[in-house]
Amino acid sequence: MIQTLDKLVQVNSKWISISSLVALGLFCSATHFFLEAHAGSTDSKNSVILDTAALARATYPIDIPLGGPESIYTNVLLKLIHQWPPKGWAKLEVKDKNPVQLKCLETPGNPDYIGVLQSMNISASMQRVEAVLDNVNQYSEIFSGFQDIHVISQDGNQFLTFWEQNIPLFLIPNIKYKIQYIVNKTNPDKKIYRYKLKEVSQIKESDGLIVLERVSNEITRYFELDFYDADWGMLKTIAPGRIWRGSVESIYLSDISIKLRSENSEWSTKKVVEESQKILDHYPVEAVISNKVRMIRE
Repeated sequence: MIQTLDKLVQVNSKWISISSLVALGLFCSATHFFLEAHAGSTDSKNSVILDTAALARATYPIDIPLGGPESIYTNVLLKLIHQWPPKGWAKLEVKDKNPVQLKCLETPGNPDYIGVLQSMNISASMQRVEAVLDNVNQYSEIFSGFQDIHVISQDGNQFLTFWEQNIPLFLIPNIKYKIQYIVNKTNPDKKIYRYKLKEVSQIKESDGLIVLERVSNEITRYFELDFYDADWGMLKTIAPGRIWRGSVESIYLSDISIKLRSENSEWSTKKVVEESQKILDHYPVEAVISNKVRMIRE
């Protein structure tokens, strides 16, 4: 979730960039993700319940063109889907005690092009993790900082969602955008979620992918890849380090929220949000940002 960012603001006695407020979230997170920043959309009034049975029927193949701007990573992600698990994947993974393993991926010639590989083991069945991912209309309860997240429309195994992110600054409107997904659930041991930028505004390009793999009846392996480029405005000059930090922290929080919600169905949404922040505080992202690798060559 990204928007043009051009200043620093003071919130709760701490200087932060607006990028920290509107940076990438779930599926980014994928997490998080089709992004379209726009004001005054009527889509916020047209919520529908996602038909999960229709998602499983694979009306459309996972590799169909999704429209929007093609990035250097669009075909890379399609190749990963067809060659899963990808060759050399283990070399990109980080092995440590962090419950969400991150690897930052840099793009040749564009140091502010965000790329993040995420992986984690979730102590829950694949069905439980799917239920959390598919419960889009309740995302705003576990993803802090959002006014509204819901499904706008669905066509078989494709669905369009509306997101409104709170900006806690006087006279600055909330950020509103859309994310389009296509999923493939035909394999009982592997589920794929793919998403892509729909229209260019401050967001120039965005491609993402989530893959769930069944390890056992009680353990699910979660993989996510997110790539996006944006017009960062004066932030590139004023506080360039905020671009990566705000984005990676937002991705981490969405991932750990998915993990905690999947593993602890009895927890309140408030506890999921609080515990997610505690884990992020324990595992700061600066180290992974300083050790970027490349998936593609110049």
